[in-house]
Amino acid sequence: MSYARFGTDSSVYVYAGGIGYECCGCRAFNNKTQSFHTTTEIIDHLQMHQNADDLVPGYTFVKLGMQLEQERIIKLLEADCKNGLGDHLQGCSHEVAIALIKGENK
Repeated sequence: MSYARFGTDSSVYVYAGGIGYECCGCRAFNNKTQSFHTTTEIIDHLQMHQNADDLVPGYTFVKLGMQLEQERIIKLLEADCKNGLGDHLQGCSHEVAIALIKGENK
């Protein structure tokens, strides 16, 4: 999934890669692709691009913010499962809820 592509509104190309996120042809690193493990790391990296007057579309931060929120919810649900807390999801198990959030079929 790409979060930003080179174009008139973007001087960055960011996509979800094998280990997290990739900033393809990164101007900050001599046009070499840079990898980032976490959503927070790529957000910080893109803010650095903005500070260097590179164009980063606003929707990129919206998409990544939504990803951060999904990760936060998953961590909370996983912690509930680990701690043996009850099911608050109207009959839906935490494992199923986590799979739904991740877009998996369970």
